[in-house]
Amino acid sequence: MQPMSLMISLFVFGLHMLPSLISGLQVVLGHTAMISCNRSCSTVAWMRNRIPVVRFVEGKFTVAPEFESRIKFSSDNLKKGNISLVITDTVYNDRSWYTCSCDGHEGCDQYLDVLLPVSLEVAVGDQAKLPCYSDTNKLTPESNGSIRWEKNDALVVKLKHGEMEFGAGFEDRASVSKAKYSNGDLSLTINSVKIPDAGLYRCFHLSEKDTYPEVINLIIKDCSSSNVIIVLAVIIGILVLPLLHVCHGKLLPACLRLKAPPEHIAVPVADVK
Repeated sequence: MQPMSLMISLFVFGLHMLPSLISGLQVVLGHTAMISCNRSCSTVAWMRNRIPVVRFVEGKFTVAPEFESRIKFSSDNLKKGNISLVITDTVYNDRSWYTCSCDGHEGCDQYLDVLLPVSLEVAVGDQAKLPCYSDTNKLTPESNGSIRWEKNDALVVKLKHGEMEFGAGFEDRASVSKAKYSNGDLSLTINSVKIPDAGLYRCFHLSEKDTYPEVINLIIKDCSSSNVIIVLAVIIGILVLPLLHVCHGKLLPACLRLKAPPEHIAVPVADVK
C-alpha cells in the first residue's frame, strides 16, 4: 500500500473510531440525556453537528423543529451559570456531537450515544440469563476477570480479582461465570427472578471495552393471575359437568317422548254404540 493511501485509510478509520475513543455520554433510547455545561454568558446556542438545536438570544428561546417539546433549558439556571442542555424522550438520531456556543465562544463538546435496549421476558420464579459479550484476552486467568453488571445504575454483581460483590437483593441469586470470561462471555444469571428484578441492565467490561448487547430490558411476567384463571376453570368444570350429566339423564326421556312419531302415541277411542 502506498504511503498516501495508508495515511488516508488511517484517517478514515480514526474518524470512525473517534466517538468510541473519547469518553462520551450514553443514554438509553427514550430516556432523558443531560449534556452538562457551566459557563457565564448572556447568549447561548447549542448545536448538533454544527446545526442549531436551541438558541437563547436577548431573552428569547428558539428550538429546532426536530427537538420541539423535547428540550429543557432554564433561564433561571442560565443566570446561575448552568447552561446544560437537557433532551427528553431521546430518539436514535439524537446521537451525535453537541457543542455549546457561549457569547460566541465554543466549548462543552460532548458526544451523545443512544443505546438500543434488547428485551428479555422471563416468568416469575424462573432463571434469567442476560447475555453479554466482549473482547477478552483468552490467556487471562480466572482470577483476573473483570465484569460489572448494573440495574438502573445500581450494582447487581461485580467480579474483580476472582471475588464477587453483590448489590442489594441479588445476594445468592446473581452470578457471572469466571470460567467463561476468557471466551468473551460476561453473561449474567439471576435465579428465582422476582417482579422487582424488572428493569434496564447494563454490562461493563472493566477494561472499558465495548460490550454487546449494550442494554437489556428485563421484563418479568407474572403468571399467577393466569394460573388462578386456569384453576377456577378446572373447578367450575368439575362442578358443572356432573350437574349437566344428571340433568341430561332426567331430560332425555322427556325429549324422547316429544320426538316420538305419531303412531307411537296412544289416542283414546270413543265407544261405538
